[in-house]
Amino acid sequence: MGKRIKVSVEQSKQRAERIRYLRKLVDISREKFAKKHNIAPGSLQNWEDARYGGLTESGACQLAPAFQAEGIISCTIEWLLYGQGDKPTMSNFLDKFLAQPTVKPDEAMLVEELQVFSKLHPNSIDIRVTDDGLAPFFMLGDHVAGEKLFNDDIQKAIGYACIVQTQAGSILIRKVEMGSQVGCYNLICTNPDTTIGNPIETNIQLFSAAPIIWIRKPRIT
Repeated sequence: MGKRIKVSVEQSKQRAERIRYLRKLVDISREKFAKKHNIAPGSLQNWEDARYGGLTESGACQLAPAFQAEGIISCTIEWLLYGQGDKPTMSNFLDKFLAQPTVKPDEAMLVEELQVFSKLHPNSIDIRVTDDGLAPFFMLGDHVAGEKLFNDDIQKAIGYACIVQTQAGSILIRKVEMGSQVGCYNLICTNPDTTIGNPIETNIQLFSAAPIIWIRKPRIT
């Protein structure tokens, strides 16, 4: 039995959401995840459904290394239990995702995933890719999301593929680099064969930049 420290119903639900979010991030079924990591299926279901008090400390001690083994970085017991510390993300996320069949979840599932994502990332933003600037990593029709950084924190996005909001009002998916002017950034298309007429925009003032940490591909028909 796990260590039972009484938590509120809301805390149990938040823990459940964090577990479901991570399992969806690695795209593995509950049954397969439990079997692969020697976790009692009933316990995992209770944790994800916030039943019988939800996730315990000993349960978090099982889940943290299991999610790390699936490629999640910064997954700690403290984050699973209390949401404290860096938010977990997928290591080599694109490589892992692009190696999988590109099957799009139905719209209801997509909406559900984005709702969970937005709860875990209060400043989230999501859009569909509408150009080939970062192909082949991000293709037309892909749905991507990230958490927005503002002001000086935008510098943390340097070197990453981001959803950027310019001060002029444009929303784009570009790699962010430091500009030559204070407080400005260069927006880079990494696709050498892009059809975009201006693949490098220099010294752009940004309202926000959100490194992409979530992606769903369109269904192959």
